[in-house]
Amino acid sequence: MISSADALATKAGVLILEQNGNAVDAAIATSAAMAVVAPHLCGMGGDLFALVHVDGQVHSLNAAGRAGSGVNPEQLRQQGFAHVPMNANFNSITVPGCVAGWLALHERFGTLPLELLFADAIGLAENGFRSSPLLINSFKRLDDSLKRNFKDLYSATTEVAPTIKRPGVGRTLRAVATHGSDAFYAGEFAEELLRRDAPGSDLVMDRDLDGRGVGCSGADGIPRTGRVGHARARMSKKRQGIAAVAGAALVDQSGMRSASPPVRPFCAATAAAWAMISACSSMRSSQSFPASA
Repeated sequence: MISSADALATKAGVLILEQNGNAVDAAIATSAAMAVVAPHLCGMGGDLFALVHVDGQVHSLNAAGRAGSGVNPEQLRQQGFAHVPMNANFNSITVPGCVAGWLALHERFGTLPLELLFADAIGLAENGFRSSPLLINSFKRLDDSLKRNFKDLYSATTEVAPTIKRPGVGRTLRAVATHGSDAFYAGEFAEELLRRDAPGSDLVMDRDLDGRGVGCSGADGIPRTGRVGHARARMSKKRQGIAAVAGAALVDQSGMRSASPPVRPFCAATAAAWAMISACSSMRSSQSFPASA
């Protein structure tokens, strides 16, 4: 089963399964397509996390980028920020980890060539795709000061139906498929990111763009206990996945699984899923994040 936030990306993953690819192959294909059709949901400039279950063992991949060398926490505090500013401020942008994550997953678990895994995403980027309501609504929420940084894409997402082409993303995917990590972290993308007149160019240095330090490790396992009745795993380092683990514990302790979801008809699996979603939402809303960079 393939699940994503966009039907075109989901289709890309299904096509890989139909060509005898494994789950990791399909996940990479889906993620690459998402980078084309839903750039507001992380994309190649963002991070990537994965839990891969193989032969009874869960492997954890943390491809989160660090803050750029030019980010100065003390300077942010002097500007009156108690937390890293998340909107209209380039200090919150981290070094991209997604591409390094794709390559690490593919090297460890992939079975099909990257050219094939990226084929559908490249086709969408070069031949075009219809803008989705999800993409359009995301641009409506952009601060006016940021819209100029996305002027080409923004102008094509004013209404549902226009065909959007993203040739630069297509070129980057082709380059990564052929030349690997250097095509991204030392290629056209890196050159544009480090261009002296580019927004935020003083925050990321060339030494930051070393995407080779990503690898898989063991995940933290949680025993099969309580009403949830399934073994659980989360990222081995501190990430928001702790909310899922804590949510499951909340379900175990509160008996929420016996409650009914607000949609009928429902089955036991639906009720369990609804309880977990409710519990995780509660946990996430109560989380606080320290000021760091």
